[in-house]
Amino acid sequence: MQENDKNKYIDRPIFVVGIGRSGSTLLYNLLGGHPKLAWFSNFTSRLQWLPQLAGLSRYYPLRQLYAIPEVLKLLIPRPFEGYEIWDTCRPVPKDTISPPLAASDVTEADERRVRKVIAAHLKYQKRERFINKNIRNTYRVEYLDAMFPEARFIHIVRDPLATVASHLNVQWWPKRKIWIDGRVTHAAEWSAAGKDEAILAAHHWVDGTQYLLDRQASFGERFMRLHYEDMVSEPKQTIRTVLDFCGLEWDGEFEKFMETFQIKNMNFKADGFFSGEQVREIKEICEPVVKNLGYEYW
Repeated sequence: MQENDKNKYIDRPIFVVGIGRSGSTLLYNLLGGHPKLAWFSNFTSRLQWLPQLAGLSRYYPLRQLYAIPEVLKLLIPRPFEGYEIWDTCRPVPKDTISPPLAASDVTEADERRVRKVIAAHLKYQKRERFINKNIRNTYRVEYLDAMFPEARFIHIVRDPLATVASHLNVQWWPKRKIWIDGRVTHAAEWSAAGKDEAILAAHHWVDGTQYLLDRQASFGERFMRLHYEDMVSEPKQTIRTVLDFCGLEWDGEFEKFMETFQIKNMNFKADGFFSGEQVREIKEICEPVVKNLGYEYW
């Protein structure tokens, strides 16, 4: 069989999507320990010309399961978003934000490059399935679905007040370029204009969340919504449900791996973070979307 033929079929790849600061990294790190899943790593993202480095990703559980000095943990790969890899597969000018992509945006060259790099990670990591978490892919679900008609999409959502507070607490937020209403908005410019950054983050939450809600029906049983609050309160039960959705088994080794994670609900950080007026405005902006997500306390 020719190498190109091997790359044609990628078995039910899994994509974790949703607004940033919603717990997607925690979910990705947990699922990255499953013995059947391959993923982009911090090594393969930066050294793309050495796909063989994907083989080292098999040792990822060592970071959690054993008392290894922190300096040595730097030598063990971990699940990574792979922005550099995606930019190679779908080149975009370095001075622009990566735009949303629809099914019509898929080119033969895009698909060939994406399939080739995923196939290499599966081969060298010696795994059967592929998973990736990348916030950018929230606006690319139709694009990915066109390339992988059997793909699974996991949409993780988090209480908008907690998500907004978390955005404002990270150092990269002022440099963030985000999509709202089909155009780019710069957080720094928004702030410089005297506008409340919390309101921008709230609109960002609404825009990305509604984007996925509008498209979930087209994916049918291949689309799952997961609440951050469920994941942190009942991690084993929630991850079991995720594995069932993905068609993956739970085993003792994976359970042992999961137990090494300190999982805590960080929503408390939003308590007292906003003024009363900010809370009112954020709730007003988010309420039309929140009511469709099952947050009964909202």
